[in-house]
Amino acid sequence: HIWQPVWGGATVLPWLNSPMATPPRNAGSSSAVRVLVRCRPLLPREASGVTATLRIDRTACTVGMGAPGSSSETRFRFDGVADPACDQADVYAIGGVSELVASTVSGYHATIFAYGQTASGKTFTMEGFEYQSDRANRPVANLQTDAAKLGLIPRAIHELFSCAAAAGGAGAHMRVRMSYFQLYKEQIYDLLASSLPADRGPARGPKRGLRLRWAAGREFFVENLSEYEVASPAEALELFRLGVAHKAMAETHMNAASSRSHCVVQLHVDSLDGPHGSTLASGTLSLVDLAGSERQPKGVEKSANMVDSVEINRSLFALRKVIVALSEARRHPHVPYRDSVLTKVLKGSLGGSARTLMVACISIADEAADESLSTLSYAARARAITNVPRVNADPKLSEIRLLREELSSLRAEVVRLTALLSDNDEADQAAAPFGSFGALLAPTACAAAPGNSGGGAGGHVPVPQLRADSGKGSGMAGSGMVGSGMAADGMVGVHPATHQRLSEKLLEAVGALRAALATSARLRETVDAVNAQSERATRAHAELMSENAEQVERLGMLEAVVLMESYPDATGFAGGYALMDAGDAGAGQRDALRRAVQQLVLLRAENAQLRDWEATGAQTGGHAGTPAG
Repeated sequence: HIWQPVWGGATVLPWLNSPMATPPRNAGSSSAVRVLVRCRPLLPREASGVTATLRIDRTACTVGMGAPGSSSETRFRFDGVADPACDQADVYAIGGVSELVASTVSGYHATIFAYGQTASGKTFTMEGFEYQSDRANRPVANLQTDAAKLGLIPRAIHELFSCAAAAGGAGAHMRVRMSYFQLYKEQIYDLLASSLPADRGPARGPKRGLRLRWAAGREFFVENLSEYEVASPAEALELFRLGVAHKAMAETHMNAASSRSHCVVQLHVDSLDGPHGSTLASGTLSLVDLAGSERQPKGVEKSANMVDSVEINRSLFALRKVIVALSEARRHPHVPYRDSVLTKVLKGSLGGSARTLMVACISIADEAADESLSTLSYAARARAITNVPRVNADPKLSEIRLLREELSSLRAEVVRLTALLSDNDEADQAAAPFGSFGALLAPTACAAAPGNSGGGAGGHVPVPQLRADSGKGSGMAGSGMVGSGMAADGMVGVHPATHQRLSEKLLEAVGALRAALATSARLRETVDAVNAQSERATRAHAELMSENAEQVERLGMLEAVVLMESYPDATGFAGGYALMDAGDAGAGQRDALRRAVQQLVLLRAENAQLRDWEATGAQTGGHAGTPAG
């Protein structure tokens, strides 16, 4: 059992040695799951109820259950507590949602999910819409709800685009994509699919939902889920309202507008290398509105709502097992993520690489004390879970981006040095008619300028000489010499300091150019390696898909053989057709079944041969001939 009595009449969880029922916070609060508790006010039907069980302290972020000092007293501490007086803006601020949204723009995954009993205020906290009954007595959302009542999802959408615009103003190129789906009876349905009209829920829609896949680097993802690129909060909110109109809602004995499915809004933020470049980093903000657990009253006949409640409770039970396993990692080394579709979807948020906020919604009414105590206990356990957030970026692309930035800086440095050399050249030309700076590069003799002795062991500083352009309007004498520093062979001396400065700049420019060329070569090699790796991955994927198809065919045949071997006697099949009792008749049935399996194998082989023939005919223009046999 979770609960055990200790000193002072208080009740604590088994991992604590203090009267505060809160699990130990793991090292590094930034990586731990944050928990916010929201206490909703009384509903009209609860106006006359008693509210003496729950005690809320916003300052200390604690919630108490039971009479103070009694054996039933239990206290919990969380990261934030919102009492019934808090509005939607207060909940948004107390939960630190702004920090999660900003981290998504920076390339981190972030998740916010609402957890609690049905009618505890989860959907209102996440959406903020008011629900009314239509003519068919079905709850319908009023999408024109006052802006002050909007929940975490609309507010996060607005702030997400504000952060993306700020990042774009700093020179980054951002792209936002949106998807919206629901988990109904362990099936995934796309709430933004154009084939699902607003007046049809999943119960009347297709029986088979989308498939949940797993891939290295992506974890679990929904296959063929529609994603829409949105450029403004208005576009994203329009899609959100469309999904809200499609989700499954029903009236129960505890809630007039009860969510019958777990709904997930995902906003993918990509940082691009240019307006249409490759993705450098990608963060996902997942906003999850979980369906609430509900105890069915005794004596109620079985109905569709009861079946929905059973499926909801089953998935929430799997989620609680995951929370317990992660909070007690030493006692539970195995985490049962695969027990439910919901836990697969939340795998990255609980014990993964996302930054997670859990909003535990409870009621202050005494009639809901048991459900509130259960919600608080699992919320306290969730607070002990540690995630390892990381930026979701391709290391190859990051390296390419750094090399490109280095190359750009080197090119800018080369331009700066070239301009500096040009300025020095113009200054020397103004001092004397030496010609262009390029003359320095010509092979010339070195002589000592007047007054430049005593600089070293040889007594002279070697100075490159410039040949004077004799006879070109310079007023030279018959010997072609000008200036006091002229040598006897028609050369004009350059000042040693000027020559030294120009030589250093020239060497520096040459070195920078060599570094730029080497960086460019490394960049080309990296790009070639990335392209080769991509081609290998594509070929490997094609081979795996082909192997997967073969394994599926083999699995089908093995299932038929196992079915034949599993019922050698008169045990019957699920379809209602039973074999005869043991004897000759039963043996005859088994032989007939064996022949049917062999015929099935032959038909599948012939089908594969026909597919190959059709593919060959399509490639050769339809002249491949007919298959043999």
